[in-house]
Amino acid sequence: MRHPPVILALDAATTTGLCKGAPGEIPRFKTKTFRGEEHLQICGSAIGWIARELTDAPPDMVYIERPMALGAAIHGKSNAKSIVRLNTLYGILGGAALLKGIPVVGVDVQMARQAFIGDGRIERDEAKRQCLNMCRMLGWPASNGDEGDAACIWYWGCCCEAPRVAAVIHPGLHAKVASLALAERLGVAS
Repeated sequence: MRHPPVILALDAATTTGLCKGAPGEIPRFKTKTFRGEEHLQICGSAIGWIARELTDAPPDMVYIERPMALGAAIHGKSNAKSIVRLNTLYGILGGAALLKGIPVVGVDVQMARQAFIGDGRIERDEAKRQCLNMCRMLGWPASNGDEGDAACIWYWGCCCEAPRVAAVIHPGLHAKVASLALAERLGVAS
């Protein structure tokens, strides 16, 4: 494995954000929407895409957001269909990497967000907005919230795999990101 390793970070969902690069570099971003009316069509789309992604330019490691537990639907955090789909996509994308001999790390997104934006417990849409703002402040070319979330996971992977070359995020940036997101939400120019 190269050092620092090339990390592929995935915010796995029907619309998946991807962030890829080696710690210390400016990462590259993509968004992939898995199309289909039925669950199996979406799964087939995911299998085809990840097979190409891991063959054309394989990473050294994959960091992927762990989905919510199935019990989250009971507590109103999501619905059962979404949780089943997210768990299935997590299994497909992570399993494909393992099949290719690529190590996979499941990431608790709350821990990653705590490191990246300074708050791991904020609501999902607000977190995505803040992750995208952090990318902009770091000069990373993420273009949407899914890519911002993938950047958060990638940053976590960089801190774990090569902390000496990972970007250093000062706590002052956390406050600035939160204020920018609030200004966006309120429609106030920043």
